[in-house]
Amino acid sequence: MRRSKKLLLVLTMAATFTLSTIGVFAHGLHHENEGTVFSVKYDDGTPTKNAVVLVYDEAGNQIHEGKTDENGSFEYGEIDGAAKLLVNDGNGHQAEYEMETPVVVAEKTEKDNKEETPAEKEKTEEVKEDVAEEKVKETQDNSKIMTVVIVLVALGAIAGVFYARNKKVNK
Repeated sequence: MRRSKKLLLVLTMAATFTLSTIGVFAHGLHHENEGTVFSVKYDDGTPTKNAVVLVYDEAGNQIHEGKTDENGSFEYGEIDGAAKLLVNDGNGHQAEYEMETPVVVAEKTEKDNKEETPAEKEKTEEVKEDVAEEKVKETQDNSKIMTVVIVLVALGAIAGVFYARNKKVNK
């Protein structure tokens, strides 16, 4: 009876470990930087809404604080000297982005004020959606691979327990 209790304990621990790690891979934050817009999404593609965004200069001083919008986006182009962005969703998930060069706010030129035509906007949105879907799919595929590896390791541990038990009984 003692051996079956130990086996049950090992199986329970293996199952708990396996299930707990699946959750870890399901809630990462991923960020994108397009122009002066910083976007953050969870692994499943859901936008990180109302997350706190801290903006730092090159010296590491906080120069601005804001929040992501409903799409998980934050516009930092009007913040002079922005060199690093840190996003925290308040649930323990965090993403960080360092700019190659700090943002320097310049006056807009006539070209900057020109708006895209509706057809150009639609095409741009389609490309953005395709890229986002690919990134989400890639992340989900990686999560599935890690989950399979963890399950195989747990099953190997369980098989090891049975092997050791049979070896001990047959002596």
